[in-house]
Amino acid sequence: MLSRFNLFNLNFLEDAVLTGIGFYFFNINEVFILIIYLRFLIMDKEERVRLIRKGNELFNKGDITGAASIFVTTGYRDGITRVADYYFFDRKLPLVALKFYKMVNRKDKVDEIFDRMIFALGKLLKSDSVNSRDSADDNTDSNEVEVKVHPKLKLLAEEIIRDSEKNKS
Repeated sequence: MLSRFNLFNLNFLEDAVLTGIGFYFFNINEVFILIIYLRFLIMDKEERVRLIRKGNELFNKGDITGAASIFVTTGYRDGITRVADYYFFDRKLPLVALKFYKMVNRKDKVDEIFDRMIFALGKLLKSDSVNSRDSADDNTDSNEVEVKVHPKLKLLAEEIIRDSEKNKS
């Protein structure tokens, strides 16, 4: 698979992915993993160590975005996991953390995020059904409440459903 890509077009490939062109041709996670792998192959060990130290400094100073870009560039799995933990536990942004956990193949954390999302969705649907039954019992005019779902969450939920249907087959 790596022979399909020219190493000198790595920046073009990354730009294509980040601007959205790559979404039509590749799975986004595969493309990011490919970019990490190719950069890791090109980078010499001294440069990688220097960049990882710089990333650790940035992380400790609180520049998480800068540290994350360095960790992803160098393929430093421990650093990427720390960034994911920061977004998941400290910032309470599980969808951002999910991207980083997928990069380092932390299936346990990915499953935990999916389980929490399914739990929250179940609670939301259950409370809506209880509220609609209560309002129907009161014989009052019930207006339907339109629940707005973020498009990323909707896509992620559809992906979970597709994966679970594939696993059942």
